[in-house]
This record gives sequence, structure tokens and C-alpha cells, in this order.
Amino acid sequence: MLITLAIVIWWNSQFIIRWFDPIAATDDAGMVQRILFAMVAFLFFHAFIKLYMRICWPQVDKYLAVEFRRDFKSIGTRTWLKLLLSSLLYALFLIVLALLY
Repeated sequence: MLITLAIVIWWNSQFIIRWFDPIAATDDAGMVQRILFAMVAFLFFHAFIKLYMRICWPQVDKYLAVEFRRDFKSIGTRTWLKLLLSSLLYALFLIVLALLY
């Protein structure tokens, strides 16, 4: 439903833009392709980082898979540090991979 609405808005945006500014350029399919490519790349990077963490740091991956929800509900001093460390480590790998790409 949301994708259909987005396509209809994108298709009609040229008429709305031309109504406001007659000399304005319209959007092309390349813009939509860049957004889709960025989403696919993010999902690929997410899967790659998950696999990389599972191979290199199985303890952190096990913590994120099993104990994360329980610790998040009862954040204490030690579990908060553990939560912060594993989340920052995951984010660091994702950011580094995105920058290298």
C-alpha cells in the first residue's frame, strides 16, 4: 500500500512541480534507483556485519541474540556497559564498512 502510494506521488510529482515552477526539471528514475540501491546496500552490510561478528566475536553475537532483550528490560550498571559495548561495536563495524564502500 505504501509503495503504491509512493509510486503514485512520484509519478504525479512532475505535474505538481511544473504547476509551481514551469521551468523546473522533473525527477527521473535514477533518483528512485539510488534510494533502492542504498537500501539494498544497507541490508547487505547489515548481514555482512552480523556474519563477521558471529565469526570473530561469538560471545558478543551470542549476547546480542540471547541476552540483549532481558538486559535491556533490566538495565543495571554492568549490563548497561555490556549493552553499550556490544551496540557500539556493531555500529562501528557498520560505519567502517559503509565508509570503505
